Amino acid sequence: MEFPFGIGINRRDDGITKESELLWFTKDDFNQKMFSENGDFTNSKASVWSLNETSESKLLIIERPVCASTSEFEYVTIDSKTLTLVWSPPGADLSGNWKSKLLHFQEFGNPPKAGCEAENGEFCEEYTVKANLTAERTQYWCKLVELPKEKSQMVGFELIAQKSEKYLHHALLYGCSGIPDGDLDFNEEFVCGDYTMMHLMKCFHAVAIAAVGSTSFDYPAEAGFPLGPGEMQFAILEVHYDNPFGDSGVEMNSGLKLKMTKNLRENEAGHISVGATWMFYLPPNAASFNLRGTCPHQCIEALTDEDYEMNIFAHSSHSHAYAKSMTLSQVRDGEEISRVVDEPFYNRMYQEYKHTENIVKIARSDDLIVTCDYSTKNSWVRGGLTQEDEMCYMFLLYYPRIKELSFCTDMAMFEGAMENLGFEENDFVSTYSRIGHPDELKIDGVNAQPWLNENMMNMTNEQVASYEKYLQEAEKNPFCTGSYGNVFSIAEHRENGEIPDVMPGSIAEPIAEPNLLDDYEPFPEPEPEGEHGGHMTDKMFPAVDFDLIFEEKTCPINFESTTAAQTQPEIPYIEKNTVEQTEKDNSTDSSEMKIKSQTLLVFLPFFMYFL
Repeated sequence: MEFPFGIGINRRDDGITKESELLWFTKDDFNQKMFSENGDFTNSKASVWSLNETSESKLLIIERPVCASTSEFEYVTIDSKTLTLVWSPPGADLSGNWKSKLLHFQEFGNPPKAGCEAENGEFCEEYTVKANLTAERTQYWCKLVELPKEKSQMVGFELIAQKSEKYLHHALLYGCSGIPDGDLDFNEEFVCGDYTMMHLMKCFHAVAIAAVGSTSFDYPAEAGFPLGPGEMQFAILEVHYDNPFGDSGVEMNSGLKLKMTKNLRENEAGHISVGATWMFYLPPNAASFNLRGTCPHQCIEALTDEDYEMNIFAHSSHSHAYAKSMTLSQVRDGEEISRVVDEPFYNRMYQEYKHTENIVKIARSDDLIVTCDYSTKNSWVRGGLTQEDEMCYMFLLYYPRIKELSFCTDMAMFEGAMENLGFEENDFVSTYSRIGHPDELKIDGVNAQPWLNENMMNMTNEQVASYEKYLQEAEKNPFCTGSYGNVFSIAEHRENGEIPDVMPGSIAEPIAEPNLLDDYEPFPEPEPEGEHGGHMTDKMFPAVDFDLIFEEKTCPINFESTTAAQTQPEIPYIEKNTVEQTEKDNSTDSSEMKIKSQTLLVFLPFFMYFL
């Protein structure tokens, strides 16, 4: 192996800073390096890292406790939060270009690996969209597909990205309550990305989502997403490409690979998106602006019995370029009783699904509140569907599923927000039937975002704080829906006996062949409600007032003074993180370096390989 070289941990993927944990190896020694404000590297006088050498296997074993602190340095706690591994090529200078990779070091849970082996009752289906990239920045492509006919459960999925890794933002499979309206051909690609398109009136229930930075996911042994007879029979595959480079002429194939088993598991799992409905505007030049989105308990209660309890086992965080942190709070009676998800170093390029450390139990009377902290630049930012817009979502996997619910979000209405910003009633027009479009809100006849950029770029700190407070404390309009319409309409129609408990499109009947799609007629669905349409409602709920009081557990270790070259005293039952580097004799090519991260939880090891 060629010396010197370095390896370390960053909180964010933004280069080496004073918060970086850097280990620098020379031929005779290694030290933890501190990076000062003026760009100097100095040796740390206090370190929790230790080094062991194993000459037989040619490994350098680097250890540090998962949770640690010293009087000199604030070490980041190693858990499932997104962090950045950094390393320098062998032989490079300390101040040279460090390479980086986003990851999470600890993977909780021990799910069985989903496969496609027929002899094990497994099978797989691939759903892909072929597209020819154009120079346009935002491109959505869709396809109407048929879901598995056999009674089964999806127990895993993978992202498919062939020649599209550079551009792929997400692939999403929307289950349908019936044949969607509109002139759609089965298995034929079409341009989409308009959330007022007619097919989304019936196809709006997420079966699986994989976004940028994600690879694959396996369900826990006790749960699977139900498919086949009695379930949704058709789906829309949606693929979103982001092309800031202006490239064109790239033939791409992208989508999802679903992994199914015929050996049905104990619990039927569901997928739910919680957070803020994407109709909001963020002010410019805000170093920190907190937006909240709530899955209100009223939405859960509308379609569940009194003894219902949600069990969350995995999550993925989803915002765009301006989000710097995200949290999901379980709130009961105005108090945050648990921090379900904490992503203090959120990065939109790493949206891997992560298992929770333990099953999180949510009572039907609890509220789930997502808080997104944004740092904006010299422009107003609209909530919307492109990477230049913003979102604030958590994707949750849970059981037992609520069959008719896929989105559980809310929003402050435009009218109150505009009043807070100083506008009169006649100054603007809001059109909720244009959800997701730039013209959903107009000021003096001009789309709101360009008007605000032209006329309201110099808000005072007091104005920004007042606007942030309003968005958090105003009455909210719930967006609680799926492929069958909003949950309140479904509950009302059921109570009146106007629709059956078995929802349209999920009846146990033979699935139509592709050439017979026009003959397929599901049961009638609830009519849209007023101008809001079938996915929205005119109900309003008070904002949930709570404080972010949940605190991360403090580290039980306090190393006062030691050197990195010394092995720390053995502390029983303390979680440790070990990074091992395999020696490659006479190797100068960094691509030949193989680094393995091994997290030890007492006696139970988990392995993550990268590079």
